[in-house]
Amino acid sequence: MKTSKFIVIASGAVLLLAVVIGVLSASFDAARLKNELTAAVQEQTGRKLQIDGDLSLSFWPNVGVKVGRMSLSERDGDASFASFKSARVAVAVLPLFSKRVVAKTLEIRGLDVTLIKRRDGTHNIDDLIGAPGKKVGAGGTAPAATPLLFAIAGINISDAALSWHDEGSGRTVTVADLDLSTGGLTLDTARRTASLADVTLIAQGNTDMEETGAENFVLRLDAPSLTLSPEGSGGQAVTLTARIDGGGHSINATLELAGLALQAEILSAREMALNVDAHLAATAVKARLATPLSINLKKQAFAVEGLVGQLTIAHPRMPMKSLKLPLSGSLHANLKKATAALSLDTRLEDSPIALRIDVPEFAPLELAFDLAIDQLNVDHYLPASNGKSGQPSARKSASTRLDFSALRGLDVRGKVKIGALQVSQVKLQDVRMQVKVADDRLEVAPHSAKLYGGSLVGTIAVEADNNRVKLKQTLTGVQVQPLLNDLANKDMLAGRGNIALDVTTRGDSIDAMKKALAGTARLALKDGAIKGINLAQSLRELKGKFAGGQDTVEPASADRQTDFSELSASFQIAGGVAHNKDMKAKSPLLRLSGAGDIDIGNNRIDYLAKTSVVATSAGQGGKDLAHLKGLTIPVRLRGPLDSPTWNIEVAGLAGGAVKARVEEAKEQLQQQAEDKLKNSLKGLFQNR
Repeated sequence: MKTSKFIVIASGAVLLLAVVIGVLSASFDAARLKNELTAAVQEQTGRKLQIDGDLSLSFWPNVGVKVGRMSLSERDGDASFASFKSARVAVAVLPLFSKRVVAKTLEIRGLDVTLIKRRDGTHNIDDLIGAPGKKVGAGGTAPAATPLLFAIAGINISDAALSWHDEGSGRTVTVADLDLSTGGLTLDTARRTASLADVTLIAQGNTDMEETGAENFVLRLDAPSLTLSPEGSGGQAVTLTARIDGGGHSINATLELAGLALQAEILSAREMALNVDAHLAATAVKARLATPLSINLKKQAFAVEGLVGQLTIAHPRMPMKSLKLPLSGSLHANLKKATAALSLDTRLEDSPIALRIDVPEFAPLELAFDLAIDQLNVDHYLPASNGKSGQPSARKSASTRLDFSALRGLDVRGKVKIGALQVSQVKLQDVRMQVKVADDRLEVAPHSAKLYGGSLVGTIAVEADNNRVKLKQTLTGVQVQPLLNDLANKDMLAGRGNIALDVTTRGDSIDAMKKALAGTARLALKDGAIKGINLAQSLRELKGKFAGGQDTVEPASADRQTDFSELSASFQIAGGVAHNKDMKAKSPLLRLSGAGDIDIGNNRIDYLAKTSVVATSAGQGGKDLAHLKGLTIPVRLRGPLDSPTWNIEVAGLAGGAVKARVEEAKEQLQQQAEDKLKNSLKGLFQNR
């Protein structure tokens, strides 16, 4: 009996379903529905809807409307805004009997959407999302936006693509392989309400940039449940995760919004937390930031107050292996006005660092900054150099390709103030810099500092065009020996005085720039020494060797030096070679003049100094140099800048010495004759 009853019920259900299908099929008019949809879209949005595929009913797994290829144009135009390969809308059954389609769920395959930011700052979706109309002329406005009312039980989008184009900058970004699934979703732009559940958005794809190479990325958005309205908001945390791999680096980031609320046009989050774990070659970077968030939807402005966090940087070659920076600050931005301001404070060990950034315009980017650092030892955080073992890395650094193209299109101005700075072993105090980036050019002008008992003022300019560099520096009252030791690890010269540089260069590496160096240089020093040779001592040791006529070669020695009371020289630089012809130096015993070349590009020197003995005071060791008085002795410095040799060229000096002695003897005889005559005359007058 029960079996018979079940069979009857089942048969009735099947019959009823067949009747429903028949009625729906009979009442469904695809051509009419296409026309009505096209007309409605045109009337409400000003866009053209084109349905190229079939429009039909389907009855499995539920009643739905299937659509083939469809496209939607830009507003008041024919260009494509969005299209898809196919879609299926699950519909409510009862409204179909009155020839109305009420969507329940939506499935779309092959969606392709193009978003455009126009030159005037508007977007091609402003009319669809309720953005206010903007002025289009002296007295007109764009058509008023149509409020959007949308309610659906679920959405499933697969194999989608999204393109973003900025007409102002000309940049285009394309993301493919987008998948989106949701539970219930409602949106009412007129009432400013939204409700969503079980939202999962996954985007994955790759980019192929010339600078970084191929990169793979995966983006995922999860929103379990969220309700936003002026009356009240709530829901579970919204989480966005991102992973990027390629080009020798990987980045994992998670952004979580908790405690979302909407009240009087203000969307807020109790906490926005950002976690980043990145590996850039051998460098590991971890960051955590947490802050409350407030967004003014009407003004399109957001504020981040009370930002706190920590940045950790680790590298196996860093002396301390890892570095932790505490962070605190705030961020304000107004998307409508395209402005932003950032305040960020941290500490590097015991040194406070304060950064202030103001962005008056996003596109093209205008940025002003103010950076203040108490003290900074850059060398302390870089891999240590191990003497000779460090030479290969230095060689590699000198040949590494330089590219200043990142300066193009920027408009940046700022100030830098550092109390104490050490970089590449050079130590500076009270550093002040004015920085400007504009017209594809970086200028650090003027800049000033105190260093090595003196001061520095000057300008630096770096141009993206052909990697040009211009350098103008004036050093006043500087101790040269410690400066050269720290700057170039060379102990060649000592003294206190002034140095002036005015040089230009260009090239795609440090090596190329050294070989293209051009300009001028001048130095004037007092109370110093030429390192590597003691000319007075070397000349004393030459006594009795002139007859042999053989040059004496001495390697530069760190424990020898030639003192001077003053030294001056100027250089003309071309092709990386500094040419000098006016060097002059004085000491109590010696006078020096010289000329020659310093080949900076090839790290060599060929210089001839002419030395003469001008004093033979026994108290200054001059007695041993008496045999050289009146002679000019050539001394040549030649070889690599790191290890040159001194060559005292005594060949041919023997004849000069004899001639000098003859002249000296003649002078003595003449002086004796004059003295004898004076004495005779004096005696004659006295006798009278």
